[in-house]
Amino acid sequence: MEPWQFRQKQSLPYEAKIRHAEIRAREFKDWASIHALMTGQKFVIDGLVAAGVLQGDGWKYIKALRHDFRTDKASPRVEVTLKEVG
Repeated sequence: MEPWQFRQKQSLPYEAKIRHAEIRAREFKDWASIHALMTGQKFVIDGLVAAGVLQGDGWKYIKALRHDFRTDKASPRVEVTLKEVG
C-alpha cells in the first residue's frame, strides 16, 4: 500500500508529534514568505482531526509541532509525519 492510500479507521490511541515539511521547487526569497506558509499547517491539522486521525488539535493531543523547509526541483510536495509520544 502506498502512503497516500493510507486510510485511518479510528483515531490514534496516543499523543502525537507532528512534522510538517514543505519541499519547494525553489528557495524562498525572505522569511516573511515562509511564515505565511506556516499558517497552512493549521489546515493540515484540522483535516487530520476531521478525518478522525487525531482526536483533537489541542495541547492534550499534539505535544510537538515541527515545520521544515527544503527544496527539490524534481518533486515539490508537502510531507506530514505523525510520531507517537512516549
